[in-house]
Amino acid sequence: MVLLSQHIFAHSYLTESNPTDGEVIKERLQQLTLTFSTEIEQTSVVEVSHLDGSNVPLGKIEIDGNEIGTTFLQPLENGSYKVQWKIVGADGHPIEGEFSFTVDAPIEETPKEEKTEESSDEENQGTIEDKVSNDGKEENTQTEQSIPTYIFPSIVVALALVGIGCLWWLMRRK
Repeated sequence: MVLLSQHIFAHSYLTESNPTDGEVIKERLQQLTLTFSTEIEQTSVVEVSHLDGSNVPLGKIEIDGNEIGTTFLQPLENGSYKVQWKIVGADGHPIEGEFSFTVDAPIEETPKEEKTEESSDEENQGTIEDKVSNDGKEENTQTEQSIPTYIFPSIVVALALVGIGCLWWLMRRK
């Protein structure tokens, strides 16, 4: 039963990510990588946003086998971020999920004038990119949650043990 558990849950699921869910990063983060249990289609997407909902501009998204990765156009500033992914696995089922992480890197001191100009440029750039990406985005109405592969075999084994225990108890009573 344990050997067949991978075939029972043929749907793709996230096996690892860099950064991981809930991780606190102590340095400037430049890239994101997600690894799945099976190969994923080229139509898969990943988005990163601040917790307030504003999108983080990403570089080119690259899909190679069971990995999807991207770079950030600028290293992420300190704060909390949410990663949302939508993939189509080799089995043809669309799957989506999300996780969050926090960047808490030492702050580099820069002159205030430069920082003000950079932040206004980032705000304008993010706004334009958000409008463009939202206009051309297709919504995927089918969603499935990934279930760890050990859940189903564990339930089956537990039920089998309960059944055997009940049979044993009935035999002893006769």
